[in-house]
Amino acid sequence: MSFLQTILCRFGYHIRSKSKAKKTEAGWKSVCRGCGEPMLKLKGGDWQMMMKPPEPTSAERARLREIEARKRRTPPPRRKRPVDR
Repeated sequence: MSFLQTILCRFGYHIRSKSKAKKTEAGWKSVCRGCGEPMLKLKGGDWQMMMKPPEPTSAERARLREIEARKRRTPPPRRKRPVDR
């Protein structure tokens, strides 16, 4: 990975790695030389970055952390009922 290519990636100019190109059922796949993001070959020979799902917002991440924390907490011990004599 060259320093110049890393800077170009920040501006949206990605170049694929020829050594990491693979043919799959969906077509040709490779990665960017500078940032390592996956790329896909389009019709006509052009290469484009693969779309990624949107990342959760900070509020969604906080909500997910709270849900996970609730799952980790142990429930309080069950109280025994008094026995009638």
